[in-house]
Amino acid sequence: MPKTIIKTANGRFYYRFLSLGKPKKITFAIKIGSLLGRKQTKQSARVSQSRVSQSRVSQSRSQKIKAMFKSINFVEIFSSFIVMAAIIDIFGSIPIFVSMKEQKKTIKAGQACLTALGLFLAFFFAGDALLKLFGIDAASFAVAGSFVLFILAVEMILGREIIKNDGGSGGASIVPIAFPLIAGPGALTALLSLRADYAVVNIMIALLLNIALDYLVIRSLDKVQKLLGPNLIFILRKFFGVILLAIAVNMFVNNISVIIQNVMK
Repeated sequence: MPKTIIKTANGRFYYRFLSLGKPKKITFAIKIGSLLGRKQTKQSARVSQSRVSQSRVSQSRSQKIKAMFKSINFVEIFSSFIVMAAIIDIFGSIPIFVSMKEQKKTIKAGQACLTALGLFLAFFFAGDALLKLFGIDAASFAVAGSFVLFILAVEMILGREIIKNDGGSGGASIVPIAFPLIAGPGALTALLSLRADYAVVNIMIALLLNIALDYLVIRSLDKVQKLLGPNLIFILRKFFGVILLAIAVNMFVNNISVIIQNVMK
């Protein structure tokens, strides 16, 4: 039967059968509308799922941030700061900085401190992976680090050099100031050893405070030297040596007990 399609003003389609001469409404427009509705519902479902996932991610991030702030302990920050400050011994390095200036070597405080901070962070976060690679746990490394801290404390108290830092030739800001005077082997070992006893956020805060102190001392080197004087610098060096010795003994006792318990199991 011959037929033709007619589109009306409202957008609906009709079949006109020529024999009957009467338009007959079909469900073509309804089918198109239902298909479009299904697509819209699928899109809205996807959008709602993405919003739910984003809300879950934001909630987990907020929970992690809250947990991080809850783990902040000022005693741990102070203890970590004292350990790092005693090992770095920025005040004891003032005569070395002065001699470098007398040799007309340029010292850039910002460059030296940023380089040392990068070394600290790289060793702190990648050092754990290195320990796992060699099959060493944190307690064993902390015991080994306590021996290094003990030797450094004896050096500071007795004024004898046991661990020698032989730096290569280069700019004074990178070598030997950034490494090994600030981020030396002892400081890097101590930073990783502190993870066995203190929270990461407290260690990072103590590290940033130490880097800020180092920057201020190097930046205003002449003023600090005149303000403290050689006698006070000598006293501070001995005082930090005794504190560092006590911390090394405490670190050894706490972690050797953990190792003994693991062996007994």
